[in-house]
Amino acid sequence: MSDLLSWPNGPAEDPTTSQSALIRAEGLTRTYRRGSEKVHALWDVTLAIPASAFAVVLGPSGSGKSTLLNLLGGIDRPSGGRLRVDGVDLRSLTEGQLDAYRRDHVGFVFQSNNLLPNLSALENVALPLVARGRRWSEARRQAVAGLEALGLGRRADHRPSELSGGEQQRVALVRAVVARPDLVLADEPTGDLDRAATETVLDLMMSLNRSLGATFVVATHNQRLASVATQVVELRDGRTSAAGPPA
Repeated sequence: MSDLLSWPNGPAEDPTTSQSALIRAEGLTRTYRRGSEKVHALWDVTLAIPASAFAVVLGPSGSGKSTLLNLLGGIDRPSGGRLRVDGVDLRSLTEGQLDAYRRDHVGFVFQSNNLLPNLSALENVALPLVARGRRWSEARRQAVAGLEALGLGRRADHRPSELSGGEQQRVALVRAVVARPDLVLADEPTGDLDRAATETVLDLMMSLNRSLGATFVVATHNQRLASVATQVVELRDGRTSAAGPPA
């Protein structure tokens, strides 16, 4: 994937030179009500993820993986504990500040890709740039360059329904990174893909992590991703059972 090294604006800082923690969670807890029952989606989770890491969150369904990513992305709020991203306490932010945090600092990749069906691949990718105030001509230029970097240049004018599952997820990946976020959160990004498409998307995520220097946090039950991670966080029943580099 050497073509990714020529991503627009040049590669980011070498991730091997940046080891300060981008994410710090201490006693992180998320509870909610299910009728009269109190459910602990996350309970007393403590972890630190370095800047530019490729961190994988492992665990079965219901272990709290998606909840953790939602908290990191400012989609949800903790019930307790501390959560800092790049030194900022997310619990202290207003709704407007969380909107700006998501827009300017976080890229999301979802299992179902969440592409807008009535827009082309190019338009889907350009949206985060327009949201940041870029002119359409500049947003289009960067979107085209990003799609071409991931081998999708000829599919730029196609709508999601005209793309394969693997192509749709690659478009979603370009959309997540095109605005150069500090943090990319991927929730089961290969869950709906066959083995070949899974390997392609995994290779692309790893290449983008190296070339852009963004911190990737990937929630999955796929042990293959854990084997290539710089850090593995294991969740069981909302609790951290292990958090550290792979053995």
